[in-house]
Amino acid sequence: MAGIVVFSDNPNLLSQLLGKAAEIKADFGDVTAVVGPGGATDLGQFGADAVVSLQGDRLNEIVAEDYADALEQVCSDVGPDLILIGSTKTSAGIAPRLAAKLKTGAVSEVTALTSEGGALKANRVVYGGNALGTFSFDGSPMIVMVPNNAFPVPEPDGSKTAAVTEKAVDLGDPFTTIVNKVAKECSTVSLQDAEIIVGMGRGVKSKDDIKLIQDLADTLNAEVGCSRPIAADLKWMTDDHWVGLSGNKVKPRLYIAVGISGQIQHLAGMRDSDTIVAINNDKDAPIFQAADYGIVGDLYQVVPELIKAIKG
Repeated sequence: MAGIVVFSDNPNLLSQLLGKAAEIKADFGDVTAVVGPGGATDLGQFGADAVVSLQGDRLNEIVAEDYADALEQVCSDVGPDLILIGSTKTSAGIAPRLAAKLKTGAVSEVTALTSEGGALKANRVVYGGNALGTFSFDGSPMIVMVPNNAFPVPEPDGSKTAAVTEKAVDLGDPFTTIVNKVAKECSTVSLQDAEIIVGMGRGVKSKDDIKLIQDLADTLNAEVGCSRPIAADLKWMTDDHWVGLSGNKVKPRLYIAVGISGQIQHLAGMRDSDTIVAINNDKDAPIFQAADYGIVGDLYQVVPELIKAIKG
């Protein structure tokens, strides 16, 4: 058993991956967490047996080519059978580059991971969200990319610690250089951490009507999300509100879909919600197939009544 290497530039996601790695380490060996310069190293509490702190000026920025090189060097030291990498917008290019370097395969956007005696099986949504695929591996190391909230954050165990090793990596000449950064327009919404989300779709007739959806969200102490047309086509909301296959994948306790038809691309982003409530005036809307509770009616009549009922 050569072990598991775990990396993510998202600290919360890193904790999730370490918890999963700790669950299956009996089949693979010790868990080594990899962090960039200045990253948290108190990761034994989440399941790490060792921590490698990468050192190098270029590693202060997440550049896929540089981190693929760095992780290759860590893997050369550790010789893992399994590599878990958090799937974020900044790190999405790391796993395929690392797979090419290690001459192995990688599975992306994995939502479930099981192991029986070292035989690893990974589940991910395929065909635009129309099916669930189960993947197995016939080589080593196995590389798996996991999005946020696929696994729970483990309860920290303060009695457990992990040895920390600093590793200076040789990156050679840069392939990509960051010359400038421009802040993207966004709000303060954090859908991936939200307990309750009110999602709005094309059933909302105008941008001014977002206030009605926001009133419902405020009543529930919830965040507001939206389907693709609202963010990508109409530009009524910024992309950080977008829930779907190409947007945020969320897992709240409660998701209320208001005026959302329920196309498969949207369902792929919220289908794992604990409870789904749908409000739509079309009784045949696909969203009702995914919903735990459905209200067939005009959202402009239903939502005000719902707010009134919640407020008592």
